[in-house]
Amino acid sequence: MPRMRWVRLWTQETLYGTTNRELTLEERAIWFEMLALAGDSPTPGIICVSPGVSLTDAQLSSILDAPEALIRQAKTKLSDPQINKININGTGCIQIVNWSRYQSEFDRESYQREYMRSYRERKSYTRKSNVGKSQQQNRTEGKGREQKRRNPPSPHTPEDKTSASPTPPPTTGASLDLQGWLDWLASSDNHVGILGEMITTLRGGEVSLSRLASVLGRIYYRDAGNMAGVIWKNKDRQISGDFLSYVEMAKGGEVNHPPGGKPHDFEEDNRIYERNLRVQLERGEIPEHKIAKARERLGLETIPPSPLSGKGGDDGHTAER
Repeated sequence: MPRMRWVRLWTQETLYGTTNRELTLEERAIWFEMLALAGDSPTPGIICVSPGVSLTDAQLSSILDAPEALIRQAKTKLSDPQINKININGTGCIQIVNWSRYQSEFDRESYQREYMRSYRERKSYTRKSNVGKSQQQNRTEGKGREQKRRNPPSPHTPEDKTSASPTPPPTTGASLDLQGWLDWLASSDNHVGILGEMITTLRGGEVSLSRLASVLGRIYYRDAGNMAGVIWKNKDRQISGDFLSYVEMAKGGEVNHPPGGKPHDFEEDNRIYERNLRVQLERGEIPEHKIAKARERLGLETIPPSPLSGKGGDDGHTAER
């Protein structure tokens, strides 16, 4: 099971509940760090090195940088039946009470998939409804023309030339221009879903919303309007490979198109760019304010290893290779 990047902290219960009254400041600090350890554990909710392998008080003292006496004091206090925040199971591992109740993660990908499915169903229903209205209107107008043919208007009675115009169909993604997409983004917080719909509408195929959200955050710094502009600008461009990867690279101006507009292997461009970037980094040719971004692009961030796993950083990033 993947390690959690964050844990929930209940504000009202923490500030005004029993936690402040029952625990000292030092004990509360140990309790909050135990929550973080339980989230970073290979078995979320249970503080352990691996399933069934517990941490000793000395190891906890080293990880939390706290005296062993305070660790033992906090464990005794937190496991007291009157407080009941932790249990020490048969293997000596510390189990957080009611972890699954209070720390259940929100599945964003499932939410986004369900949102897009519901949106497409609504759009399909609207389209079918408009088709039905159009057919009914055509039948009505046909009957009117037949009636006029059988009963032509009197030459002494001026014919009424006004008629009701058909109701225009609602604007759909396929008929939106760039400003229409930008207006839609401005009216909603679901930027990832709208950008995914934009790519699907303009380019076809399916889009990984989790990957799109990553590109929006890492490359476009959550500027959905900027990303929409790049998508629109390249909607008709012939490329080889994945369009979202192209959009990711196009933000930095790293895509070089050959004369004649022929499809370009932008993945090879990416490999060349990263190879040159690595050489520049080793030679110290990159400005200091751009070093962090360059190391992130190459996956060279130096993150302190997790005390529980020895792999990667506490926040889930990859350690320097």
